[in-house]
Amino acid sequence: MNILGTTTDITYIDAAHLPYYTTASGTSMATPHISGVAALMLEADPGLTPDGVFDALINTVDPMVGYELHEVGAGYVNAYEAVKAVEK
Repeated sequence: MNILGTTTDITYIDAAHLPYYTTASGTSMATPHISGVAALMLEADPGLTPDGVFDALINTVDPMVGYELHEVGAGYVNAYEAVKAVEK
């Protein structure tokens, strides 16, 4: 990553693991996670529409207390609950 990431990593990752692991955030990190959850949802219900995926994701998040919608979105994705919500 970069030196800025390393200064953050040292607060989360044991020093012995720093050469092998890093942390990252932002939309480029969120996109593959949400895509994976959507794929699991579509496996549970192949007829699910894009709007159905969106609605299930939004309705099953765990809120991020202390933040506004415009700051962090709907909340923490709860993959388990999202898949359960669309299972038939």
